[in-house]
Amino acid sequence: MEFEVSGYCRTYNQYRMAEGRVEQQDGQTVIAEMDCNYERCLNRQDCQLVRQALEEAEQ
Repeated sequence: MEFEVSGYCRTYNQYRMAEGRVEQQDGQTVIAEMDCNYERCLNRQDCQLVRQALEEAEQ
């Protein structure tokens, strides 16, 4: 499932939009790809954008 989310990004210290794709793996929803370099982000554990994307995907 593809998504578009918006919110505050701690890494860039600004409001931004991000697009990406979530997938189901072993019964869990995970981020497969995100245009903000999520895989290498220092703040990915507390990312509001990722949290929002996962919540939308589970609805």
